[in-house]
Amino acid sequence: MPDLSGVSRDYWDLKDVYSKDKAQVLPPHKELDCIINLLPEAGFFFVRRKDGGLRPCMDYRGLNVITIKVQHPLSIMSTAFEAQYSLSWTECPLG
Repeated sequence: MPDLSGVSRDYWDLKDVYSKDKAQVLPPHKELDCIINLLPEAGFFFVRRKDGGLRPCMDYRGLNVITIKVQHPLSIMSTAFEAQYSLSWTECPLG
């Protein structure tokens, strides 16, 4: 059983999520599994963690090269909401 001393009791029913033993094993194959074919130049690789384990990484530079860049900046969300819903923002002192 994993050490749950740092986890709120609200989440103890999910103790399997915190199990290092279960995290080391892939789930069983299912009928609807699909294969993901990666090209050798896809930029998918593993990096060693401090604890000796491996962490999957993806190099998105190739994808960024072929991505169509948006030529206008994103709106500030408060401005977008005001325009959409005719809202005005007010401040309330809390103390």
